Amino acid sequence: MKEAKITRAGHEEFDMLVKGCAESSEAGLMVAKLLHEIKEGEREDCGVHDWNNVIHFFCKKRLMNDAENALKKMRSLGHTPNAQTFHSMVTGYAAIGGKYTEVTELWGEMKALAYSAPLKFDQELLDSVLYTFVRGGFFVRANEVVEMMEGGEHVH
Repeated sequence: MKEAKITRAGHEEFDMLVKGCAESSEAGLMVAKLLHEIKEGEREDCGVHDWNNVIHFFCKKRLMNDAENALKKMRSLGHTPNAQTFHSMVTGYAAIGGKYTEVTELWGEMKALAYSAPLKFDQELLDSVLYTFVRGGFFVRANEVVEMMEGGEHVH
């Protein structure tokens, strides 16, 4: 690590990421994203990453009120939610069921961010949103998701 001039904090972050990948069933996807960031020289805002971990934890435990509070705090500190944030929230709402209006609110924010910032959503996130809308009978919203998917400009 000294030869590569990686700081101790960076080393600890990397160790934490590797441990998270090892424990997650989505390890392949996370590793692919990490390699893409390394190749492209991109650096994600650490604050957003940290808040995403907190939100993901609450969503996995189905503590959606706590996840909502964490999302509000994240926004109040000036961090913009990203695709990972929305994915955790939508998956959490889908796990408890019946939270269609909450997913609709998230969808509105996702659309606004997609058209105002260079934010792209993965197919899995859009599939989850689509499934939730269809399950809840929100067919107009479901068609909006399908239109975004077919347009392809906000999907990677």
